[in-house]
Amino acid sequence: MENTGKKTEKEIGKKTGLNILAGMLIASAAVEVLYRTAGIAGAARGLSYQVWVKKTEDINLTMVLPLLLLLLVWTALNRHKKQKKGWGMKLLAVGMAALYLFWLFIVMLVLVLNWHEEHRLVGDLLLANEARPFEENVWVYYRRKGIFFRVPGELEIGDMQRYLEEKYGYTFTVLEDRDSSGRVLFGEETHPDVAVKVERSRWELEDNYVEGLTVHYLKEGYRELGMVRPAQILDTGPYFYLELEDEADIAAFSEDAGRLIEYAVSRTPFFEEHRGILFFMLMEGEQKITGGLPFGRLGRYDSMEQGYWTNRESIAEYVAERYAQELEWAERMREYEAESSREYEARLPREEESRDSGALTWQDGATDRVYGEERSRQEEAAYRIYEEVLEEQGYSYEVCYDARGGLYIDLGQRDAGREGDPETEGFYRTTLVYDRLSANGACELFVLYREHNWETETGTVQGNTDILEFYAVETESGRVIGAEKTGWAQTGCRAYREATGE
Repeated sequence: MENTGKKTEKEIGKKTGLNILAGMLIASAAVEVLYRTAGIAGAARGLSYQVWVKKTEDINLTMVLPLLLLLLVWTALNRHKKQKKGWGMKLLAVGMAALYLFWLFIVMLVLVLNWHEEHRLVGDLLLANEARPFEENVWVYYRRKGIFFRVPGELEIGDMQRYLEEKYGYTFTVLEDRDSSGRVLFGEETHPDVAVKVERSRWELEDNYVEGLTVHYLKEGYRELGMVRPAQILDTGPYFYLELEDEADIAAFSEDAGRLIEYAVSRTPFFEEHRGILFFMLMEGEQKITGGLPFGRLGRYDSMEQGYWTNRESIAEYVAERYAQELEWAERMREYEAESSREYEARLPREEESRDSGALTWQDGATDRVYGEERSRQEEAAYRIYEEVLEEQGYSYEVCYDARGGLYIDLGQRDAGREGDPETEGFYRTTLVYDRLSANGACELFVLYREHNWETETGTVQGNTDILEFYAVETESGRVIGAEKTGWAQTGCRAYREATGE
């Protein structure tokens, strides 16, 4: 009787387990049906699922459902004790497990290749990357609709304003002025002279409020402390630069820099939570040497100790170290430019001979230029940028060299006054200027400039020059990578940094 009772209990347990698995399988299938039905209904109203919902459905369909189905089959086949002891059942178990693991590997590979990112920027604004596998990023804006859905959207002025207010806790308003590229500027009432711009960098919003406030207090300190050392403010950040004369001036410079930083830190608690930078600059021949002295709340990658700016010797030590590094780099760049100039002078007669003989040709439907038998790597890289990015924007293309043999591409000029132009009179001239070889030697680097000029009775007057973008072209693959930055002191996007090693 006891054996019969135990047998009955085991059979009841197996039956219960079978029922539970069957119920879970039905629930998983019902979720899939509900997902499909709601998706069709939402699409009719212009809605699509948020990425986390799609990922959850993918996991349910490709991982959970197959696993529950295999467990249900195994449990159904394993209900009898005699079958459980047989080798056939053991081999079947191994085979089913191997099949599922192989399926899981394939599924994970497909999901990783099609892994779309989605990030919340501010409020209900989402940013999704909808690039296909092995394609460049394709970022698309959406707005949340409820918990599960989204609709197409755009980054609006109100989103930028909310982003600033959430980040800093101040009230920002839209200014009437625009920056040199026609972008909206914001201000807050306690510092009306600080104009703030908001931009998207890959999957997040960035602003220059910290830079603007840093310049505000450094400029104020420069004036209140009665400093006479030359200084300048560059609008690209903006950034405050204090001039360093030479190596012998480091001690005196460190005294001025320390006083200036101490003034800025003492004037506001803002730098207890944020990191400002006082830049220094000097000319070494034709090479500009720059560096920065961070202050306030230092970052994890800063090598200095918190409060180092109160010790003038610490400042001098850091400036001297950076000065030596930049001096070495400037010397390397002089040697590189001299070598490039010699190569150009040696190549020029051959190119002129090739042009005279009609060797200048086009290949593959005007997609590849050949100058005789030889073509400079820099020119090839420049044309890759033009072909992939600039040509569709209506620019012309003319290869030019300056007096030192430096390559630049004249992209043409146009009248000012178009929508978004900061100037309405005169004209704009755009050039793509070769910069140098990247730090890791893998890329040719270029800078896209736009300068504003106007005609007067005495000739052409050059106005402001803006940096529109930085580009890297991989030497081996020819891939063009935009840095997504408009200033020398800014940090390029991740793809640019990885490609250039900078």
